[in-house]
Parts: sequence; structure tokens; C-alpha cells
Amino acid sequence: MAQANRLYPASWNAATKVVTSLAIVVTAVVALHQGVSLGCGGLLLMCTLAFLFAPRGYTIGADRLLLHRPIGVKAIPFSAIAAARRITDPELDGVVNLWGNAGLFGVYGHFYSGRFGLHRWYASRSSNLVALKTGRGVLIISPDRVDDFLSELKLRAS
Repeated sequence: MAQANRLYPASWNAATKVVTSLAIVVTAVVALHQGVSLGCGGLLLMCTLAFLFAPRGYTIGADRLLLHRPIGVKAIPFSAIAAARRITDPELDGVVNLWGNAGLFGVYGHFYSGRFGLHRWYASRSSNLVALKTGRGVLIISPDRVDDFLSELKLRAS
């Protein structure tokens, strides 16, 4: 009998909550004081795009991992995942944001570090993370209940 798909939410940590709240407040204040303007429009566009690409959760399906974002779902076949493991905080030392978002509605985009090289983040926070090694590089994700997620992923992918 096939196992049901299981959703693992991607909750925010305190840093993501603070950055997102401040960005929304600043945007609202600018909108109230300036009305519709180029600056306000830019802030609204930035917040909207950040929201649309932000990860909301991950589903372990029968043969693939699904990364949920408001703009759509990214599917990663289990056959593409060579390894999956928890990341420790010291492994994140020296991570550089190349083209991504580091706090507004999450942490996602292209990053670089000596440990992971060029890699992509699809995370809602910068702690309690999982590294997925694929043929196309390393992906960093942030499922809630990391140990349960890894156990189920390894069981389903084997």
C-alpha cells in the first residue's frame, strides 16, 4: 500500500518574524506619508516578490520532494537526491548572499560558502536546516521537525 504524502511546514524563527514585520511596517509608513510614489511602489514590489517566492513547506511524496511556495511548487525527484543531512550552525559561517533574500519572508536564493560552494536556499529561517546534495549542487531547506523529516525522506527515497 502506498504511503500518503506528508507535509512538513516551514515555520519562521524570530529573525524572520522581525525582518518581515519591520519591512511591512516601513512599507506601510512610506505609503501613508508619500501616497502612491516610486519609492512606495518599489517597496510594495519588493515585499510582494519576497512573499511569492518564500517557502511555506515541504511535502515528501511517493517519489519526490515538493517545495511549496505561493508562486508554485518545485519538485525534486528522490533519484536526484544523493544525500540529506542536518546542518550544524558552525557550517553556516562564511555564507555569502549572492542573489537572494536573507530574512524577508524567509531565506532563499543563491548563496556561496567554502563548505557548500555555490548553493541554493529554499528556507523559511536560518536555523534547524537540512542540506540536500543533488547532481546540480546543494539545496538548503528548513522543514519543521528536522529529524522526522530526515527519517521519512531516507525511508521513502531508499
